[in-house]
Order: sequence, then structure tokens, then C-alpha cells
Amino acid sequence: MEITEISIKNIKGFGEPIQNIKLDNSIKSGKVNLLLAPNGWGKSSLTAAFESLKREKLDVPKENKYKQDETLDSELVLTIDNNKYTANKIKNDLKDILIAHVIHCDTYPVAITKNMGKFSTTKGYIGVKSIEITKIPTYKKLEYKVSAEKNSFGQNNKLLKNLESNFSNFTFMNLFSDEIFESCKKLSGKKVQAIFSQIIDYIHLKKGTEEQIRNTIDNDIFSEINRNENYVVLKNVFCSGLSELDAFTNIYQIISFVSKNPKRNITSFQKYYEYQIFKEKLNANIKSVDTTWKNIECTEHDGSLWVEFPNADLISNGQRDILTFTVHLLEYKAKLQFGKKYLLIIDEVFDYLDDANVLAVQYYLTNLLNYAFEKNIEITLCLLTHLDPKYFRAYAFNQKILNVCYLKDVQAKSSEFMKTFIAFRQSIGPKKKDANIDLYNKLSKYCFHYHLDLPNFKADIIPYHRSNLKENWCEGDSLFIYLTGELNKYLADSHEYDPYAVSLAIRIGTEKKVYEQLSNDEDKNLFMNVHCKGTKDKIEFAEEKNLIIPDAYYILCLIHGESDHIEYDENHKKFNEKPVIYKLNNPVVKHMVAKLFDFEEGTEVPLSKIH
Repeated sequence: MEITEISIKNIKGFGEPIQNIKLDNSIKSGKVNLLLAPNGWGKSSLTAAFESLKREKLDVPKENKYKQDETLDSELVLTIDNNKYTANKIKNDLKDILIAHVIHCDTYPVAITKNMGKFSTTKGYIGVKSIEITKIPTYKKLEYKVSAEKNSFGQNNKLLKNLESNFSNFTFMNLFSDEIFESCKKLSGKKVQAIFSQIIDYIHLKKGTEEQIRNTIDNDIFSEINRNENYVVLKNVFCSGLSELDAFTNIYQIISFVSKNPKRNITSFQKYYEYQIFKEKLNANIKSVDTTWKNIECTEHDGSLWVEFPNADLISNGQRDILTFTVHLLEYKAKLQFGKKYLLIIDEVFDYLDDANVLAVQYYLTNLLNYAFEKNIEITLCLLTHLDPKYFRAYAFNQKILNVCYLKDVQAKSSEFMKTFIAFRQSIGPKKKDANIDLYNKLSKYCFHYHLDLPNFKADIIPYHRSNLKENWCEGDSLFIYLTGELNKYLADSHEYDPYAVSLAIRIGTEKKVYEQLSNDEDKNLFMNVHCKGTKDKIEFAEEKNLIIPDAYYILCLIHGESDHIEYDENHKKFNEKPVIYKLNNPVVKHMVAKLFDFEEGTEVPLSKIH
């Protein structure tokens, strides 16, 4: 199964006209599909759409309607294998195509208010939703007494084995299939029972101890019954390795057992013991990832099996996330049905886990796909994330099953020129073997920080003959023209842009704006020429001079503070990119940058904002 397009209308952040999400790469079943989009793009709108998908229609609650307007008609359209399927308030074309499910965070705020006379106090904490795993199957006690079977058999009933342990054993009872029930029914017919009676009458005539009787039984007496295909079915399933006599007496009791216990009761027994085994495995799996001191286990109440978690303030975020995710996945696995098709969407589970827990999650997901393959179940597994594996942690999934899909075009395309320019400065820094402190300081002062004067040392760069190194960026305003151009592409949200250029523009633009707010020339000189360790140092200097600095400047420092220090790895022949640079895609970050440069829609940031 391949999904090539998703369209959503009037659900959360997606309004009208219908929003078409054209994927750069199709979503494939049997794969781990990483669906990438920046924070703020609308991943929660996507999950809300699939959570609203019911059997017969799309049922979107008010809180998930676009602008919470209940009068709007919502719609979800999927293009699967070149066919379009629509779900809305009156139909669900997808109901026979796939079953959708979403797993995401289960934390929620809780407030407890205590009244104390005229006063009240409120204490807040983060709760973790209990997870209902499954309904508890009804237990049906099955009827079997060996004494009753012996009485019915009559003379020489000492030859009958006590099968009580068999009929209470899940492995044995799980052998009862539709074929077994049908065979038992046919073996209860008059003609076949007449053959049984002949054999039993033959056994009745024998005298002596059990051992003596066994030794005198002629196996030819079983020849006719062994030609009955239904008898052979039971014999092959239940009596492997047994003598002809024991096989006969066991089958005799099995037929009697089925006649006294309806199929529905035996099936209920199977489901109940299957549930018990599942519960034990679930507890074992929880224990394997439970590093808390709370000894979390399944509990049974209100006719269901639940997993209840301690308040989030009693366990770490990592413990909470891996526990809730593992339980959700095991709950989901328990509900899968043979031959069905499923779409599982996992909402940003990876984005906030540490590396050890990421490995655990990957193990469980790979295990789920393997299980589905073995059971002929088709699962389309999607992980929503804002972390691009090209720049962030290396996922441990087998590359053959990893499929990366971009929900939004990646506009951040770093240029070799900008990365080379940044890495060149790093390569001649104080601690490098090719250190050139004078040139390093010139680059830092005139190209990587705000300064009134333009750079004028192109001649110092030329002797290096570095590939992709823009020498003219160290002469005049060429560098700043490039930075401003990339900044405007970024803010216009309509072109690819160089994120490293935008980052450097933010750094220089921030410093220029702070510099211009300083009240006297002495402070400005200190800011520009003395306090030049880094932008954060310059901002703190300005605050000491009683300037009010927006928090946004410090937040943006986190981006350019890393991205303006990339290096080239000679061993692997690549740049050590800084993943934080791709946070520029975040709408909140973009808003901060727009405010910094006084940008308005439809205009451009002038060169004067940087130099």
C-alpha cells in the first residue's frame, strides 16, 4: 500500500480551501516512514484528522474543528495506490481499506484545590492518562470429570487416562480449531459411533490388570476407525506418539468433552487464557523498561485491563515517555487482526527521548513490523517528527525499512560557499595547527560580528587557495549583500535559503541593533572592539549599561552561537553540520527574526539592517 497525497479541510489549523499535502516520497506499508515537518507546520492537525476517523464517518469534535467552528464541514482525503478515498461527516470510503490509529503524549495538567476555612490552596501537577489495554474476556469453566468418563466407558475403564491437566492447559486447548470442532461433530454420528462401540465392546471382554489388558489388545481392532479422516485429524493433532489404544481412549474423551462444552465456551476459555498470557508478557515488558521506583503493573477493574502511571512529577520525562509509548504499542499490537490493513501514526515520540530510549523504541517498532509480516497483517507505520535524520541522530533502523517523507518542502539548503567560509575561520583559530591569529581576529571582527568598518583583507585570503572559499567576501560589502539576500528569501517564505547565511545575518543584525541603542561613544567602542568574544557577551555588556534586551535575542543566540562555528572533517571529507540551524524552520523562531529586522510582509530587509 502506498499513500501519495493527504488532503485535509477544516480540522484544527487546516481551513478552506482543502489543504493538499503532496509528499515528496510516498508513504509505504511495511516500512518505518519518517514524516518530517517543522514545529508549527500542522502535525497536530494531521493527527487530529486521523483520530477523528470512525468506522462509518469522519467525526471531528468541536475542539478540533478549524477555529472551533462546529458549522464547518471537515474532510480527509487519502490517495492510496492511485485511488482517492474520502471521509467526511456522512461517509468513510476508507473503512474497508485501512484502520487508522494514533499514538501520542498522554500527559495532562491537573489541579487540586483544598478549602481551608475562608482560604483555599491549589496545587498543580502533571498527570499521565491511564491506558485501557483491553476488555477482560469472560471466563467459562469447562466441564470434565474423569470419573464421569470412566462410568460412561464401563468395563476396563482403568485404561482411560485422566485428561484434566490437558483440558486446563492453554497450549492443549488452543489446538481446538474449527476443523477440530467439525471433526468431533462428525465423529458423534451414528455410523462412526457404531465403530467406537465395537472397539469398546472388544475392550470390555479383556480381563486382568491394566498392563495385562494392554498387552492383549490387537491393534487390528483400530484398522477401520483409522480409515476415518476425522478420526485421523484428531489423532494427528492430539495423539502424536501415543499407542493406538491410548489414542483411541483419548479421542473418545475429547469427543465427549466437546459434546458437553459448547464451542463458544471453549473459545471463551481460549480467549481468557490468551489474555492471561498477554497480561504476563505485558507486565514483563513493562518491567524491562520500568526504571522507576513505582513498580508499575497492569491492574484489572471495571471489566478491563489497565496500566496506570504515577504522576509525571514522580518520574522523569524519559521514564514516562518510554513507559507510555511501550504500553501503547503493546496495546495496539494486541488488537491487530489477521489479514487486515492498518495505518499507525506515532506523534513525535522520538523527538524528546534520549538515545538509550530511542534504541528501545526502535526495537519495539521493528518487532511490531516483524510480527505483522508473520501474521499477514499489513501495517503502514508513520513517525511524525521535526528532526531530519540527515542532520540529527542516526536512526538505528535498518536502512531497507526506513523511508523519509517531507510533509513540507525543506527550504533550508546550506551552500558549500557559506559552510566553507565558516569552517575556514575555524581552521585557522588559536588552537589549530595552521593557526593564523591575526587573520582569525580580522574575520571575527569584520565578518562574524557587527563593525562599522567593512572588511578589507582579501589579499590575506588569496594565498590559501581553498576550494569554494569566497575571497571577495573579505572585501567591501559582498558578504553582507549575500547575507541580506538569503535573509529576505527566508522571511519571504517562498524560496530556498542558506540557513548558515541567515544565522550569520541574525548574529550581525542583533549586534547592530543593540549597538545602536547604546547611549555614548565610549560604550559603543567597548561593545564593538573590546567585548568581542561572542554575541552573548556583547548583549550582557549592554544589559550592564541598563539596556532592556528582549529574551528573543538570547534564544536566537542558541542558533547562531553554534552554527557560526562549524568545522570541516578531513577524515570523513564532510562538514560537521550543526542541527540547531534547522530550527529556523520553526514559525516562532521566524517571527522572532522578523521582529528583529522590523520585517513586514511584502517588503525586504535593507542592507542597512546588517551593515
